[in-house]
Amino acid sequence: MVNMALPWCVIVIAAVSLHSSAIAIRNRFDGAVVFTAAFCALLVGGVSLSLLTLNVIPGNALTHNLFHIGAAVSSVIFAIGIAGQFKARQEEKERALRLSNERFALAAHGASAGLYDWDLVNDTVYYSSRMAELVGGTAAELAADTGNWMRRVHPADLDRVRRAYRAFLKSRSITVSLEYRVLSIDGVLRWVSTTGAAVRDGVTNRVLRVAGSTADITEKKRAEESLRASESLKAAVIASSLDCIITSDADGRIIEFNPAAEQTFGLSRDAVMGKALTDVIIPRHLRSRHADGMRHYFSSHERRLLGRRVEVEAMHGDGGIFPVELAVNQVQSGGKTVFTAFVRDITERRGAEAALRESRSALAEKTRFLETVLDTVAQGVTVMDAGLRMRLVNNRFLAMFGYPAELGQPGTPLASFIRDRIEAGEQQREGDPERQIAETLAYVRATPDIRLEETRPDGRVIEMFRRPMEGGGMVSTYSDITRLKQAEREAKASEARFRGILEAHPVPVIITWLDDGSLFYASPRSFEIFGLTQGLKDIQVSDFWADEAQHTHVRTLLMEQGAIDLMEVALRRLDGSIFPAAISARAIEFEGRMAAITGIYDLTDSKRAEAEIAHQREALAQSEKLAAMGSLLAGVAHELNNPLSVVVGQSVLMQDTAPDEKTAQRARKIQLAADRCARIVKTFLSLARRRPPERREVDLNESVLAAVDLVSYALRTDGIDLTLDLAEGSPHLWADADQLNQVVTNIVVNAQHALRGAPAPRRISVTTRHDYAAATIRLMVADNGPGVPEDIRSRIFDPFFTTKPAGLGTGVGLSLVHNIVYGHGGTIALDDTPGGGATFVVELPVRGACAAAPVPAPQQASAAIRALRLLIVDDDPEIALTLAEMLEPDGHAIDIAENGAEALERLADQTYDLVISDLRMPELDGPGLYRELGVRFPEMLDKIFFVTGDTLGSGVRDFLDEAGVPVIEKPFEPADVRHAMARIAGAAAAFSRPAPLPLPEPEPGDADQ
Repeated sequence: MVNMALPWCVIVIAAVSLHSSAIAIRNRFDGAVVFTAAFCALLVGGVSLSLLTLNVIPGNALTHNLFHIGAAVSSVIFAIGIAGQFKARQEEKERALRLSNERFALAAHGASAGLYDWDLVNDTVYYSSRMAELVGGTAAELAADTGNWMRRVHPADLDRVRRAYRAFLKSRSITVSLEYRVLSIDGVLRWVSTTGAAVRDGVTNRVLRVAGSTADITEKKRAEESLRASESLKAAVIASSLDCIITSDADGRIIEFNPAAEQTFGLSRDAVMGKALTDVIIPRHLRSRHADGMRHYFSSHERRLLGRRVEVEAMHGDGGIFPVELAVNQVQSGGKTVFTAFVRDITERRGAEAALRESRSALAEKTRFLETVLDTVAQGVTVMDAGLRMRLVNNRFLAMFGYPAELGQPGTPLASFIRDRIEAGEQQREGDPERQIAETLAYVRATPDIRLEETRPDGRVIEMFRRPMEGGGMVSTYSDITRLKQAEREAKASEARFRGILEAHPVPVIITWLDDGSLFYASPRSFEIFGLTQGLKDIQVSDFWADEAQHTHVRTLLMEQGAIDLMEVALRRLDGSIFPAAISARAIEFEGRMAAITGIYDLTDSKRAEAEIAHQREALAQSEKLAAMGSLLAGVAHELNNPLSVVVGQSVLMQDTAPDEKTAQRARKIQLAADRCARIVKTFLSLARRRPPERREVDLNESVLAAVDLVSYALRTDGIDLTLDLAEGSPHLWADADQLNQVVTNIVVNAQHALRGAPAPRRISVTTRHDYAAATIRLMVADNGPGVPEDIRSRIFDPFFTTKPAGLGTGVGLSLVHNIVYGHGGTIALDDTPGGGATFVVELPVRGACAAAPVPAPQQASAAIRALRLLIVDDDPEIALTLAEMLEPDGHAIDIAENGAEALERLADQTYDLVISDLRMPELDGPGLYRELGVRFPEMLDKIFFVTGDTLGSGVRDFLDEAGVPVIEKPFEPADVRHAMARIAGAAAAFSRPAPLPLPEPEPGDADQ
């Protein structure tokens, strides 16, 4: 029975074990279940073998092989289990790999940074789509070549990036991090940050693979740059703030003290940093209150003062107490509480407020004074408020229009004046009067800035100017211009008579087009001055200019300002010769184009004369005796300047206000005499002035011709024949041309004086020769006069020695000639003229020449200015009043101060457009006033000029040179003052100087001065 059942039991057990193992593998049970089944099969075989050995079960072939059968079954189950487990793990790894790839793809797609994987062994690279977006294109295009990414690196960063990667590949580091710029395909520049991790060969340390990410950090870089700029701006604001900025921590210790605080409190930043705020700037009597306030704030956090502006007292570094305006703010910095105080010194404001209170009372008085003044002016004046009610009406306005006196009361509406005119029939009635009044009022409101002319029923023409006022309201002035209109009609009537004058006018006139510079018209005199021989075809106005830059400047001024008056320029004739000229021009619209009408004044003769005079003065200044005499004369001249200024100014005013021609003629005679005195005084002053000579290449023959041209008229009037024998082709001299001109002029004039008492014929000859052997140029001036006596020949070149009668010479002419000649390395000698007379022989060495210094561009004439408020400062009341009388007709409002101290008081109470000040005054002189203006009223430094009779006094010239302030020398004329005012005021339109009065011809004997 057992023998029969046992085999079947073994078969069943083996089948069950195999079946269970298969099910476990198919259902992916844990390997332990399969292994347990295999162990049970082996256990059954072992138990069967043990029972057989103990004879518990009968022995046969099957039972003897049960153990081997169990072991075989167990081995099969083990093999099945191991195979199943290997398959399960392989599938799990494949699932994990798929999941990992999916996650990497999702991460690469969703990441803000681009991902890359560089296989150095196979020389392939993977880039995510985000990586490709940084430089443009697709990831596949970017990965097509491992060098594509490096080609997008900015050229300025490429070497740095390559060096960094080479160093990384050679090192043992496993990570690399770089920041650099890349250029996308469309040219966009981006900052990127690349990080990477390396996989290295464990034996050779060779990098096999580098993987990492690249992020766009452009915004980060911009933010960092913005932060740096913000910090720089913050530091600059604190350093440049005009207010004191003081920061303290919660313990009251100073942690910031800006430059304004240093200046205000008189303490350096280094000295106060870290110190208690209470010990530095808070007055002792307020320190306990400050400490209580801080304790109260920290305990209650009640903000009574934070964020508010309060006025308190502060303590200066020297212990002084002064008022300040304080604002305190609390901020958190680095997790700590700090307090920032903004402090402003209000000492000056307190003073200004006090001055304002004082000025208000004075303002009422000035208003009453203004009303009185307005009643005396020749113009009608009305002042209306924003509601068109009269605030002020002067009597001249009421009389001009015949209004009743009751309408002049303050508060009268403008409508009352309009109604009065309608009722009087002076304004045409059009329908309803009230509607007509309303329309007129609306028109007035719509035209606050207007000029109108009205013809009265009696034929008078009234001109009205209406201007708006600040804060609302209008001021209107009314002038009777009947005579002016009559003059305009007469001018139009006479216009036809003057059309032909242009052709005969002695002043050359040309008309040019401003757009292309072509010449449109030239007067006959212009043909002469420029050497034109044919028509104007193919001639450009630029052909007449010696300096194209100057020509461009003139065209620019005409297009911008429309006018030029008496501007000195250098012009060129068609033969190439250059001559100085003064031009006046106006820009007009003609035939739809902009044209320029230009008048030209040839300044050749005047420039020669000016140069001669200037260099004669320089020659005087080079002599010690002349300098001493000049200093003495300067002192005398200074004492004469003040009364001369009054005489000159008053004579001009008398001419302007003379009731008849006889009085005007007397005023002109006074001015002529005063001008002569002024010229003498200025000549005296020139004796003490010095100017270094300006040497350049000079043709002596040209100097001779210029000198002869200057004295030829005087020679002709004295009946003297002048003969010139000038050597052609002589080399040039290295000399001061004006001084050589002075040498020739003085010698010729000296000969002229010697011939005045000689019988006819009277002759002067001027000869030049080149001595090749001696390398000199010889100048000989000979006359047939009485000659020079032997006993005085040794003294003729001494300063102040003269044989001429009093009033005909000073004895300095030949002395100057001697100094100039020897200063140029030459000699001068006196010889006899064959047949009688004297011959002066000048020998000058021939030197190498170099380029002459450029001629400075002439300054433009002064410009018209508006009415200004002026402050005149002079201790001489007559001069101050004369100045005021000169300028008041121009519409200026003028105040007078006796010295600089009084001027400062007036400036504190009143705003002025311009200050005219003397230099020498008691209490506070001109330089002192200028320095005080720099401290108190720096805006006035560009609105002041000086008038003085002493530019040579101790310290005066140094001050004028240092300050660079315009100065007018006394005596002066109204045109001089207006010219200086126009320069400072910077008006756009040209300011016309009045024509000078005729002056007497200089005495011939003055030439040796």
